[in-house]
Amino acid sequence: MSKETKKRKATYLKRKEEQDSLQDQINILERLLDEFKAKKSGTTQLEELCAAVGLNNAMKNAVQQHHLGVATAQSLISQWLQNHSGNPMDVFIHLGQEWPERRATLLQMKDERLERGFRFVTARCQHLDALKPHLSEERFEDANGDFCCVRNEVIPFPGVQSMRKVFDAVKFTLNTLEISISEQLGHITVRDDYDVVETDSFICNYRLTSGIDSGVTTELNAVAFGQYVENPSVNSKEPYAVLAIDSVDQDDLHPYHPHKCVRKVINGTVVLIPVPRRSSSKQTKSFRDFTTMDPDVQTEESKDSGEVEIVMLRYFFAKTCRPEFEVSEFVTQELRDNITRWGDVVLQAFWKMTQKQQPNKKRKATYLRRQEERNILQIQVRKLQRELENLQAKSSDEAIWKKKLYAVAGHNVAMENAVKEQQLGVAMTQSLISEWHQNHSSRPISMPIRLGRDWAARRETLLQMKDQRLSQALHYVTTRCQHLEPLKHHVSEERFEDDNGDFCCLRDEVIPFPGVQSLNDVFEASKFTMDTLEICISEQLGHLTIRDDYDTVDSTTFISNYRLVSAIKSGITTELNVVAFGQQIEGTDKQPCAVFSIDSVNQDDLHPYHPSKCVRKVINGSIVLIQVPRHNVKCGGTRKSCENEMVIVMMRSFFAKTCRPQFDVSEVTLQELQDNVTRWGDVVIQAIRRILYANMS
Repeated sequence: MSKETKKRKATYLKRKEEQDSLQDQINILERLLDEFKAKKSGTTQLEELCAAVGLNNAMKNAVQQHHLGVATAQSLISQWLQNHSGNPMDVFIHLGQEWPERRATLLQMKDERLERGFRFVTARCQHLDALKPHLSEERFEDANGDFCCVRNEVIPFPGVQSMRKVFDAVKFTLNTLEISISEQLGHITVRDDYDVVETDSFICNYRLTSGIDSGVTTELNAVAFGQYVENPSVNSKEPYAVLAIDSVDQDDLHPYHPHKCVRKVINGTVVLIPVPRRSSSKQTKSFRDFTTMDPDVQTEESKDSGEVEIVMLRYFFAKTCRPEFEVSEFVTQELRDNITRWGDVVLQAFWKMTQKQQPNKKRKATYLRRQEERNILQIQVRKLQRELENLQAKSSDEAIWKKKLYAVAGHNVAMENAVKEQQLGVAMTQSLISEWHQNHSSRPISMPIRLGRDWAARRETLLQMKDQRLSQALHYVTTRCQHLEPLKHHVSEERFEDDNGDFCCLRDEVIPFPGVQSLNDVFEASKFTMDTLEICISEQLGHLTIRDDYDTVDSTTFISNYRLVSAIKSGITTELNVVAFGQQIEGTDKQPCAVFSIDSVNQDDLHPYHPSKCVRKVINGSIVLIQVPRHNVKCGGTRKSCENEMVIVMMRSFFAKTCRPQFDVSEVTLQELQDNVTRWGDVVIQAIRRILYANMS
C-alpha cells in the first residue's frame, strides 16, 4: 500500500506565522523597554528628590548656624550691658538749696543734654524702619543688686500729622503723670513741682512718690527738658522736637529717703520727627535715610507723598534701687516687674490723647506764686557772683587751683568722650541686630507642625518630633545665655512689626529662683502652670479664657496639645493652638536639667483656625532649668556647707506673634493687641513663683 503524500503548507502562510511571532516578540520587548524606562525615570526622580532633601537640610543647618551666631552676638551685648550698667546719656545733676542757683544749673545743662540725647537716639535707631513699630529691651540686675532696664523704641502715630500736637501731648502727660499712674496702675501717686519753665524750650523739676500694691513706697526726683524746633538750620527743613528726662543725683533741698522709700532712677530721651508716608511702589526706608537726606529732596518727597506721619524715637535707662530695708521675695519681684510700667503709662496716655484729638488742658505751674521773690533773689545772686569773681581774680592761690582743676577736667572730658564713642559703637551694633531680627522674623528653634484628623496619627507625629525639638531648644537657649551671669535676673527683648503687619516679640530671659533648690519642684510647677494656664490668664489679666485639651501624655516625658480662646478687654477674641513638650534630662555638662518647649500648630485639619472672627496668636518657646551653685557669704557654718547651696535657674527664650486681624478693628484695639503680645508669658512666670514660694512658706 503506498504512503499518503503530506500536504505542503503554503509559503505565504508560513511567512505570516513567522511575522506574527516576530511581532509578538517586538511587542514584548517594547513593553519591557517601556517598563525599564519608567523604572529608570522613577529612579531619576527619586535621586533628584533625595538630592533636594539633602540640599534643604544643608540650607536648614546653615540658617540654624546663622541664628546661633546672632544669638552669640546678642549674648555678648547683653553681657556688656550687664557689666556696664551706666547710661550713655547720663549727666550728674546736683541741685543746691537756693532756687536761682537750681534754675541756673538746669539752664546750663539743657542744650548739651538734648544734643547728646538726639545724637545717641538717632545712632541707635539708624537701621530701623521708621514707619514700623519696634521695641528692644534688656532687663538685668547690676553689681549692686539694683534692677535695671534699657529700652529703645520706634513708635509711629498713624494718622497724626501735627508735630506740635504730639509735642504738647508729651508735655501734658509729663505734667500730669501722677494722675495717669494713679488711674491706670492703681498706685496712689503724689507730685511735688519744684520748678517749671513753660516755653517751646521747657524745663520741669518735680518729685513723684507712689505706693505700689504691696504697700512699699517708691520715689523719683527728676528733671525734664524739652525743645520744639520749628525752623531747624541743618539736616532737615521739617520741624522736630527733643525731650529728655533725668533723675536728680543729689538734691540738697529735697533729699532722698532710702530708709523708708525705694528710689527710682530714669534717664531717657524722646525724639519726634515727621516721616513722609511711602507709597506701595517705594522701598522701605530706615530712619537714617530721613536724617541724612538733602533738605530739598526731603521736602519734595513730603509733597509727593501727600502726607507725613509723626514718629517717636524713645530710649531710656530705668533703674529701681534695691531696698535698704527688709522686704519679702514677692515685693522684690513686684518692684522688678514694675520697672518699666511708668514708661508704658506715659505712652498709653498720649496715645489716647492723639487718637481722640482732645485739646490739651494747660496745667498751672506752681512756681508762679513765688515768681517775684525768685526774681529778687536772682538779682542778688548775680551781684554776689560778680563780687566773687573779683575776689578770685586777686587770689594767686585760686589761679593755681584753677589750673590743676582744668587739667583734671580736661582729662575727664577725654575719658568721657572715649566712653561715649564706645557706647555709640554698641548702640550701632544693637541697631544692626534689631534690623536683622525685623527682616528675619523666624526662629531657629521652630518646627512646622501639621496635624491630621486621625488621633493615632496625630500622637505619632508629636512623638516623632519630641526628641529633636527638645535637643534644639537646649542647644539654642544655652548658646543665647552663655555669656550671662546665671544668678542675676536678665531680660532681653525685641518687639517689631514684620512685613505682614503682624506684631512680633523676641524675648530671652535668665530667671533665678532664690531659696529654691529642687529641680523637680520647678519642673512640676511649670507643668502645672501650663496645664492650668487658662485659669491664670482669667484671674490675673481679667481676660476670660477657655481651654480645649486635645491630647496629653503625662509621664516623665510629657506631651500636651491644647487650644486657648481668650477675650481681651476691647472684646476681640484671640486663639492659640499649641503643642508642649517637656522632659528631665542630663545636660551637656553631665548635670541634671529639664527642658520644655512650646510651639504653635501650623495646620490642624481637625481643629482649624478661624481668622474671620478670631485673632491668631503664635508662639515658639523653650525653657531650660539648671542647678547653679551659690556661695552664701552670710552663712555661719563650715565652708563646705556654704558651697553646697544650689539655686534653680530658668533660662527662657521665645518668639511670640499676634497676627494682624483679618477684620476691621480700631487703632486703639490694635495698640492693645500689640501691648498684650507678651503678657501670657509674664503670667506663666508669676504663677510658677507663687507655687514655689507658697510651698516654702
